[in-house]
Amino acid sequence: MICPSCKSKKVLTGQVKVRLGEGGAVNAFNPDGLKLLTLKKSVPLVHETLSVCTACGHLWGRIRPAELAALIERSGKDELKKRLVDD
Repeated sequence: MICPSCKSKKVLTGQVKVRLGEGGAVNAFNPDGLKLLTLKKSVPLVHETLSVCTACGHLWGRIRPAELAALIERSGKDELKKRLVDD
């Protein structure tokens, strides 16, 4: 899979989770490939809204890459970490 915006091959799949938190809903991205016994399994979305193309269905949002990298370093399975290493 390749990012349609920057053409990077470092693309992850995962789910967007919505949880009720203090002050309203908290939207977060939960990447696939984390260890089962991970306490913090998500990275907050930077913006509360997502964008979608009505022609092709491509859906996107934004997270802080450093927070995702820290989560993967701390809790990612070895296979996930290997996929994201520079060529």
